Amino acid sequence: MFAPKRILVPTDFTSDSDTALQEAVEIAKVFHSKVFLIHVDDSIQEASGGDALGLDVIEEADRSDARVATEKMRTEIRKVAQETEVDIAIAERHGTTYAEILEFGTEKGVDLIVIEPHIKRGLQKILRGGVVEQLIQHSRTPVLVLR
Repeated sequence: MFAPKRILVPTDFTSDSDTALQEAVEIAKVFHSKVFLIHVDDSIQEASGGDALGLDVIEEADRSDARVATEKMRTEIRKVAQETEVDIAIAERHGTTYAEILEFGTEKGVDLIVIEPHIKRGLQKILRGGVVEQLIQHSRTPVLVLR
């Protein structure tokens, strides 16, 4: 029987992400698992092309974005995981979304990724492929895609 002990939930702060976190928490309750909630910010990289802005500007923007993301993740946890004994850790990364999710999962020894199906919509999906599709294609860890 598959019994995940470390569950990773990527978030883009949408209600769909709340649903993915809620599902992960329910799974974690059953298997006494730890949940990792991660947000990957690729906006500076995209906006600057990686080189156009000075390093100090990028670093300050990253610090500011990290503070905002951390507070949003804490809010998301409060909405979804109130009164639970599940251990939930948060992380914020910068870079290519699917690659950072996979790297973090490897670092933490994650054995399940729970994700909502519409993370990173629109033009980004057309240009780079959807995050979900990339995770499914490149992950060695099972990916549970919610509908």
